[in-house]
Amino acid sequence: MKTFLRPLSAAAVAATLLAGCGGSDPGVPDPVVTPPAPPMASNTVPSSALLSAAAYTTFAATLQPSATALPLDVTGVVPPTTETGLPQPI
Repeated sequence: MKTFLRPLSAAAVAATLLAGCGGSDPGVPDPVVTPPAPPMASNTVPSSALLSAAAYTTFAATLQPSATALPLDVTGVVPPTTETGLPQPI
């Protein structure tokens, strides 16, 4: 049993010493990492769809019917309109 513990303990000491060797130069500051923007909820209307009537129609045409998806949240959404454009099929 003693012969088994000696190589095992030597390997543990070596691993500990090697783990402590890493790091960065203390004179160089770490780069600032900005967190990614939170993903947009899948049940909201994107702001890009509110830019024009054509963009809103394109967004509405990409919506897929689903019995399990959350309903589209249109709270505060005012669909864009056009006085000169023709109606577009969905």
